[in-house]
Amino acid sequence: MSQEELEAMPVSILVKLIMNQQETIETLTRHIDELTEQIRLMNQRSFGRKTESSQFVQQLQFDLGLNEAEEISDEKAADPVLDEAAPKKKKAKGKKQEDWQKITNHRDEYLELTEDELNKQYGKGKWKRLSEE
Repeated sequence: MSQEELEAMPVSILVKLIMNQQETIETLTRHIDELTEQIRLMNQRSFGRKTESSQFVQQLQFDLGLNEAEEISDEKAADPVLDEAAPKKKKAKGKKQEDWQKITNHRDEYLELTEDELNKQYGKGKWKRLSEE
């Protein structure tokens, strides 16, 4: 609204407008407070409390100094090649046909429509016949 329109309005309508705006501001402020609290809780869950620190320096050094996997592993050994690590499985022939037989609602019958019926149903040139694979 322009300033002239606001000046021409009666005081009662202006009071109602201000009250509505105050309610909207209070609602938005509550919503912002809720979202801020949610962010605080999510950060606390993700990163833990700031008071979670070791009380003893020796305990911290022990935690950082012992890594059992590094101690028993041979650092000079070469990493396995991908082919050695996971050999590729060959596909069984005829498995696709077996899988089709296991499907109970599969039917080998198809509905064939003539070109006139397809043109009537979908419009001329707006359909395509698929291959039989």
